Amino acid sequence: MKLSQKRINQITACIQLVLLGIMGAFAFEREIRIGNKAANKLKKKRLKREAKKAKRKGTVV
Repeated sequence: MKLSQKRINQITACIQLVLLGIMGAFAFEREIRIGNKAANKLKKKRLKREAKKAKRKGTVV
């Protein structure tokens, strides 16, 4: 099966697009995971601070 140069370029471009999409998906997933991790850390910090404040006032959270 003989392929023209144009067809070969099209196939190569398609493969590159697919690989780029996969890489983008992994990067995006990782960013979300890192974002969630940071948000959870801030949430814990806030809850701890609120608990400390409540403890000083003598109320239960």
